[in-house]
Amino acid sequence: MRSLVTLLFLLAFTTRSGVDALDRFVDVNIPQYNCTANNCLGSEGCHCASHITPGGLRPKDTPQFIVITNDDAITVTTMPVIVNIVDKYANRNGCPVPATWYISVNYTDPALVQEVYMKGHEIATHTMNHVTLPGIDEIVGAKLWLNQTARVPLEKIKGFRAPFLVHNLEQRAMLQQNGFTFDSSIPEVYPTPTSPAANQKLWPYSMNFGLPQSCHLGTGPCSLNETLPGLWEFPMWAIQDDTNKVITTMDPPGDLFEAYKREFNRSYTGNRAPLGVYVHAAWLMDPTRADALTNFIRYAIQFENVFFATVSDVISWIKNPVSAEEYAKTRPVSCMKPTDMWFPSGSFCKKVQCVNGNWTEASCDCTCAAEFLSNQPGFCADAKTGACTLPKIFNPNTVAFECPAGSIKRSYSGVAPAAATTTTYVPLPTTPTIPTTTTSPTFATSTLSPTNSTITIPTNVTIVSPAPTPPTPPPQCGHQLMSYVALSMSGSLDGASKYIEATKAVDSMCTTCAMADSTSGNYFMVTLKESTQLREVYVVVGEDIPEAYIFVGESSEMYGMKNPVCANKISLSGGKASKVKCELKGKYVTIATRGMLPLCDMYAVPASAPMENAPTIITNVAAATTTTTKPEGESLVGTTGGSNFQSSSGGGGFTSGGAYIQNGADMALSGDFNKATQALIDKAMQLTGW
Repeated sequence: MRSLVTLLFLLAFTTRSGVDALDRFVDVNIPQYNCTANNCLGSEGCHCASHITPGGLRPKDTPQFIVITNDDAITVTTMPVIVNIVDKYANRNGCPVPATWYISVNYTDPALVQEVYMKGHEIATHTMNHVTLPGIDEIVGAKLWLNQTARVPLEKIKGFRAPFLVHNLEQRAMLQQNGFTFDSSIPEVYPTPTSPAANQKLWPYSMNFGLPQSCHLGTGPCSLNETLPGLWEFPMWAIQDDTNKVITTMDPPGDLFEAYKREFNRSYTGNRAPLGVYVHAAWLMDPTRADALTNFIRYAIQFENVFFATVSDVISWIKNPVSAEEYAKTRPVSCMKPTDMWFPSGSFCKKVQCVNGNWTEASCDCTCAAEFLSNQPGFCADAKTGACTLPKIFNPNTVAFECPAGSIKRSYSGVAPAAATTTTYVPLPTTPTIPTTTTSPTFATSTLSPTNSTITIPTNVTIVSPAPTPPTPPPQCGHQLMSYVALSMSGSLDGASKYIEATKAVDSMCTTCAMADSTSGNYFMVTLKESTQLREVYVVVGEDIPEAYIFVGESSEMYGMKNPVCANKISLSGGKASKVKCELKGKYVTIATRGMLPLCDMYAVPASAPMENAPTIITNVAAATTTTTKPEGESLVGTTGGSNFQSSSGGGGFTSGGAYIQNGADMALSGDFNKATQALIDKAMQLTGW
């Protein structure tokens, strides 16, 4: 009977709109799963869990995606294992074979992360220290490290995989709240309601209506009640034998080639659900395993409509499914090497292991030990590798230590004096700063004799080759980058877009502003790494804010707005930097307004930080696109009884452009609130729906 209903449903949809509806038709036998074509709109990024091919496409016209993933740290020993395998092949349309790398930060070399990213691979997170059931510090901390240390653009860090695949509901909530767009931690086996057969496996889906997978068979719980719009699950399809016995989800034992060949054939001749090749590079160090994976790639890539892709590539296709023929035409544009990573030298350069020297990122080379000292032994850079691995040799004819054949012949900038003197020489710094005016060190010069071209250099001086001037970074707001573990803000954007938008307010660049645009009042909350005693909070807004409130405390309830108030009904001028005196302790810092909140910079200053001069007026802050006006007499969040966040103790003085903004109410600054004030705050929050 159910098959008949399904057939009638398929026949009913012949138009394009019908195909869109069919795309989200749910064919999973779970009565409690309420995702349907009517309430799950593809235009809003929703996709129901289903084993039906997306887009209403016939399986033979659907791309067969194969996704290779690698877990754990990227090191000099693990990175080449994957790269050397995938670099041998390309997709039939010319695109390289990529992988998605779930990176645990401990032991990871950020330069190797950059190299992998610039090859067109996807970078995702696997926590800081590979711990079970990690907290927000581990999950978001890894994302921030990849962005701030390895320089991977924040909007490109979309995915997460749980260490040991141990997952829970709280973990996925953290992901959704902190800008991740997919998780890939939940095993998927067959036969189950979501994957009824070997050739009818579950496709990736969004969690708008919960998780219908049979998580009791895996490594953690899930629920149909955990609705997480914007977050997708990319299942970890298990490898199973011909009797349906589950072998593993990662690093298959035995014949790797036969295992993945069997799973590929099932999917390719079935509903074309993606095939996951989930491995660890350390496991692939066995040459027989590496050869088996190489042979599988060679086998699979010969089939029509087969594409090796990243997790994000597959999810993007599901959101906008097209035929394999059409996808092959558009894919080369999207597989171009990235151009959005910033480098001090101005362009990507492959880091060399400077065992006998110092790596200079700005000049992209190694300065070898005693390389330019003719009267000392040392090392020279190998012309093939750039590494400082060639020992200098002593030339009795010139009575000097010289670089051997096969090395890079380099010289420092300028000419050293003919003989050692009492002159003090100042080498250029290894990591140059960006001064307002550039002054090069001056060296004395000497005339070289035709019979003796040796330059005598003081024995206690190392001359460092000057590095090219790095590109000028964007304007800074006069403080270092704030350490934080999570961001939250109000607004109309989805979870991932909202998180990326929120980072504009904490990137220490005064020209980027985050716009919180809810019509019922707005907030912006920063979660610090630990509870911190503050001295003040720097704020720059993109337009005038007539009433603003700042809260600091230990609770994240109501997005921090149930914490003590340290700034009460203050007025902020657009385009000016202000610092608000805020002598409170807490882990959560929130700024709230009754209207739009264009926040360009926010920095919580610890009480232990050195005293700084007041910020200067910022004149180049990007103007906000939306302005708001406050009707006369209207309160922050409602009119009932005139309730607002203002303390009953009275107002305080205010100046901007670098002066302190102080509440004037002693109890607000100290955090010692009376119950009446707290009741007013609670009521205001209820009115706004915060």
